[in-house]
Amino acid sequence: MFINALLVTCHSPRQFYGNNLVKRLKEQVEESGNFTHPLAYLALCNANESWPLRATADLNSILSSNSEYPFVKDLQAMAITALSCEANRSRNIDNVLSNTTLTLYKKTIEDFKKLQAHDGSFGNIHTTALITQALLSSGQEHSKDWKLNATIKYLMKELNSSSVDFLTTYLALPILNGKSLMDISRVNCSANPRKHGDDPVSEINDYLGPKMRVQYSLYIGDEKDVIHTIFLRVPENYTASEVMELAEVEDTKYKFEWKTMSGKMYVYEIANVINDPEAGKFWLLYVGAANSSEPLIHLTNGPDEVILADGERLVLWYKTATI
Repeated sequence: MFINALLVTCHSPRQFYGNNLVKRLKEQVEESGNFTHPLAYLALCNANESWPLRATADLNSILSSNSEYPFVKDLQAMAITALSCEANRSRNIDNVLSNTTLTLYKKTIEDFKKLQAHDGSFGNIHTTALITQALLSSGQEHSKDWKLNATIKYLMKELNSSSVDFLTTYLALPILNGKSLMDISRVNCSANPRKHGDDPVSEINDYLGPKMRVQYSLYIGDEKDVIHTIFLRVPENYTASEVMELAEVEDTKYKFEWKTMSGKMYVYEIANVINDPEAGKFWLLYVGAANSSEPLIHLTNGPDEVILADGERLVLWYKTATI
């Protein structure tokens, strides 16, 4: 829910004051030996994060369940919405879902339509909102074998009651706009100055928690022919990559380029200086205490894996690498 809220307000859940919430959620899913809630997969999809290998098996298990517990319909509805989001990423559901999953997906949608009562509901208010979101996310809004308008009237009546709660509002409001929680993946933040967290300065200015001072330097050449240094005040638990992103906003000379290689963040250009395999010169990451005579410590971790401490110094050094 928190990841969805950040995405829809054009904040980055990957850079939330030093915390990568998307990465944390994915790790929790991968490490869990128990049932994974389908909303976790929906949040990962909305954040454009790949699913763990077990995702399809988990969702298939939910869709194929014959349990008589009433809440199973809620879980199946959320599973349909998550799968719809995953299919939407490729624009072709037949290419994304396996034959088994696709069969379960289509069968569950048809079963949902048969559950609609005369008042437009599919059960209680929460189940009705979840199933309606599932039908909308799967492109059933114009289907003739269920009555969307009747459902909307039912939801409006419930929302106007004195007993309405937060969860009801959270699940029902998107429907009144013809949307589902899957549509969070389509939010357009291009006109928003934050641009999903591309404005770390405003994020830090808004941050009210504890902060720390760090020093970030660029060394160019084995003998440090060129040195650039910037001092920054950032939230605690900030990673090296987040410091680098903040620095490039403050001063364009710190602009850098990177890509993911073998699952690791690989920085290949800073300040228009590109890694040169022929000369054997690369950007290498070092950390150490600021204003200390102690030698810097070379790290092979990706910058997104290095969490800095108060008073620490981050150095990206373009130099001859030794293997």
